[in-house]
Amino acid sequence: MLKKVIYSILILTILVMVGCSSSQISSKQEDDPNSFQYITAEELKAKLETKEKLFIVDLQTQADYDKKHIIGSFATDAYGMDTEEKKDRVASLAKDFGSGSEPVVLICPKGKSNAEKAFNLYMEKGIDRSRLLILEGGMTGWPYDELTE
Repeated sequence: MLKKVIYSILILTILVMVGCSSSQISSKQEDDPNSFQYITAEELKAKLETKEKLFIVDLQTQADYDKKHIIGSFATDAYGMDTEEKKDRVASLAKDFGSGSEPVVLICPKGKSNAEKAFNLYMEKGIDRSRLLILEGGMTGWPYDELTE
């Protein structure tokens, strides 16, 4: 009987320690200055509908942008951001929004590597990271056709 009680206490202690360390890791990731910030399609839709001032940078190819893009977004034709020319096109937009305070939403086809590259590029250009947002799921995950052209 005593062994069962000791084992139960030991197991509970281990579970509590594992639970605490997991939440510390999660909290650390949220506070990580190198992590990216995201905006959901629903959140962006709400900002667009209330006409909140924001700057939308579209990183799709020109062909994909021509097929579907969010109204008011700036085309860069910089998909891949694998050449200096593409990086320069994205960086050049910073002169239009660099001194402002409005959010800058970065959109690529799936909301991952290209948007992350642009996020890092803008941080290197001195844009405050609190302004930079990546659209979760990119244009592939954008369900609001009424806000596209």
